[in-house]
Amino acid sequence: MPEVRVPTNAWDGDAECTVSMWFYPTGTLVAQGALLGELMVDKATVEVHAPAAGRFVIVVPLDGVAKKGAVLATVE
Repeated sequence: MPEVRVPTNAWDGDAECTVSMWFYPTGTLVAQGALLGELMVDKATVEVHAPAAGRFVIVVPLDGVAKKGAVLATVE
């Protein structure tokens, strides 16, 4: 199952990010490339997109904190 991960090259350093927005609830069918959510890091916004089409399942909740490369959600 495809994983939605925190981008590893979106910002310099090892700062953690916070999930500031999910655009869909768990269980929603999404298209490949759909904008799924936004992350905040060092006062910057980073977008995360669906790697494939399927059912969106949130792993890290709104306001949750994650490190670079961490799984934020899956698309089943």
